Amino acid sequence: MQTMLSLRWRAVLAAAVLVAGAAALFAPPHQTAQAQDNPLTIFAIGFVDVAGGDDPNCPGCDGEFGEEDEDFATNNPLPELEFIVKDQGGTEIASGFTEPLANLQRAQIEVPELLDGEEYTLELVSPPNGWQLCPNESASRTLTIDDFQLGSTREDFHFWMGCQAQATPTTPGEEPTVTPPSGATPKATSKPGDDDDDDDDEHRATTERLGSIKGLVFTDQNQDGSLGPSEPGMSGVGVHLRGGGLDLYQVSSSTGQFSFDGLGAGEYDVFVQTGPEWKITTPALYKVKVNGDTVMGIDFGLVRTGAEPAKAHRGMRLPPTGVADLPTSGLLGAIAAVLGAVAVVGYTFERRRARP
Repeated sequence: MQTMLSLRWRAVLAAAVLVAGAAALFAPPHQTAQAQDNPLTIFAIGFVDVAGGDDPNCPGCDGEFGEEDEDFATNNPLPELEFIVKDQGGTEIASGFTEPLANLQRAQIEVPELLDGEEYTLELVSPPNGWQLCPNESASRTLTIDDFQLGSTREDFHFWMGCQAQATPTTPGEEPTVTPPSGATPKATSKPGDDDDDDDDEHRATTERLGSIKGLVFTDQNQDGSLGPSEPGMSGVGVHLRGGGLDLYQVSSSTGQFSFDGLGAGEYDVFVQTGPEWKITTPALYKVKVNGDTVMGIDFGLVRTGAEPAKAHRGMRLPPTGVADLPTSGLLGAIAAVLGAVAVVGYTFERRRARP
């Protein structure tokens, strides 16, 4: 009789051990309540902006990245930039350094989700040596949930080196003249009584600003619809532009870049067309408005059809109520503990009753 009772409680104890083993099997390798299911991404882009503007004697900081800026950046690349992100209480929650991307500097910073009414502050730590942030821009930017589209937002920072014009030495008694910056067309000073209205009209007509559309074709390895820091550009992809009486086509470069220049003011369709072997993870067509400026960020992400996206493990997240769903492993563990306790108590009780 005593043997049968022992076997019964040993069976209960064995069941507890089996359930405990199942709990260990179902337990995820990493669980953290701080992990975010849907983090937001901030792209901070640094541009060289040393040409253009309203003052020919002090060019730059026109908020555009034109051909002169691009040529200057090729020989004088913008150095690495550092950014930090703070929450409403002023606590730093994220930071990042830029990496070169063509002639730009780009940082990709992931931050936790924002709720309505909350905000983050993106701050440029300091301009690199020899460079200044354009005076019409702020080094500190406030971001709310409305600034994020499809989980990401982009903030542009333009840098220059100050006024580049210098006075040309003259002989005594002569008025000094100013050497215009590269690309500016000198205009003769009119004499009293001259009627140069026609010349002004002609000058304005010939200096009408033309715009550009620039972008990148890249391999979207994680298929999230945005360019990641390690995702490479894709060469040989045909990009189309239509609008304003134009129907243009070009192939992306070896780094995946493309550029449509010399565009008049208006709206243009920029799009890619691929075969069935490719999947487009970003919009396949952008409607882009140009008004004498350079529009950037028209990017196209591609991936092979059927390819599995690169996934990163994310742990358990507390729901808005603040109470986590009881995980399977925890439930099984609780059952195992109860069965083990019942087995021990029952076995002890039966042994006492079985004593003569």
